[in-house]
Amino acid sequence: MSVRFLKIAFTFICVAGLGACTPRIDQRGKVLEKEQLDQIRPGISTKEDVLRHLGSPSSIPAFNDKVWLYMHRKTSTVSFFDPKILDTGVIKIQFSPANTVEEIHELDGKGHDIAPVRRVTTSATGDQSWTQQIFGNFGRQRNKKD
Repeated sequence: MSVRFLKIAFTFICVAGLGACTPRIDQRGKVLEKEQLDQIRPGISTKEDVLRHLGSPSSIPAFNDKVWLYMHRKTSTVSFFDPKILDTGVIKIQFSPANTVEEIHELDGKGHDIAPVRRVTTSATGDQSWTQQIFGNFGRQRNKKD
């Protein structure tokens, strides 16, 4: 091997290694600009106006179609490390029963921790184990009324 080949190979390896350190920026959802939100006026704008100016919402709650959520998240990932969150946000638009905009809220996008409920549901079988439940009926006879 020549010295020139080794220099070229070393340079290529260094450039490839530095390229792996370049962060990858991912944008999820739609970032709404202030100018877009200014076009939506509470009490005047309808659902059709919101669709025309902002586009489809990111989410509509299953049991409340009067709330539309526009969510976004921007992350940066370097090689194999966990992504780092750069920006998050949620815009909540509440509609009236007449389908006009009631209010617009900008939320922080961090969400809330859900505290699990520690209650235990009792079963109809009481304290029997699963084997007792399966094999407990062997040998039993039903009372037949003649």
